[in-house]
Amino acid sequence: MSEKPNNFFKGKRPSEDPNRNNKDDFQWKKGSRSVLFWVILFFVIASLATLFPIGNKNIKDVPYSQYLKFLEDGKILEGRVVIGDPAIEFHGRLKGPETELLANGKTRSFSEFKTTLPFLN
Repeated sequence: MSEKPNNFFKGKRPSEDPNRNNKDDFQWKKGSRSVLFWVILFFVIASLATLFPIGNKNIKDVPYSQYLKFLEDGKILEGRVVIGDPAIEFHGRLKGPETELLANGKTRSFSEFKTTLPFLN
């Protein structure tokens, strides 16, 4: 008994057929544009993330002496001790915002702060 040959393998290869629609063939020009788009998008997102940080931007690192001043003046609304390695820190929230003078002459307000507790290290 002889088997009939499979019609799939008859004739020319798909890439050699001039009448074939090349929708399935990879187009380098479109592929390179797509890769370039994703690279540019990645750099735009990374740039925006550095310009506009999300998270603890309003937390000020204060010296222990300023923490004691906040404590004396009754300006601390709430706080917690964070035990880390190697330091133990106090993270607090103030009752009202405090302002600080930056090196460029501008001011910045903050309502949350942290300090390292020196006597617990």
